[in-house]
Amino acid sequence: MPGISLPAESFTLDNTPEDTSVEILLISEDLEDSVEILESLHQQNVVPGQRHKFLSKSNDLLTVNLEQNKTKIIIPLHVAAKIYVIGTEPVI
Repeated sequence: MPGISLPAESFTLDNTPEDTSVEILLISEDLEDSVEILESLHQQNVVPGQRHKFLSKSNDLLTVNLEQNKTKIIIPLHVAAKIYVIGTEPVI
């Protein structure tokens, strides 16, 4: 991403191993035109600075499953590919 320096250890949400705690670093500007998607992410607290537990990825359903504060969150795989994260200590 031009002009943005992400930590070398960052990766996209769709490439996260199961049962990994992550912090959202950046949502790609590729999603800027998708107001509906951005609103949905915001309502589910999937925004930079927030921590989530990555539960699983379903290639059949084309989704990833997260959890924050015992709330399950489902994100389409094509959206997860545009969200950059970094591994963190487990979410309490």
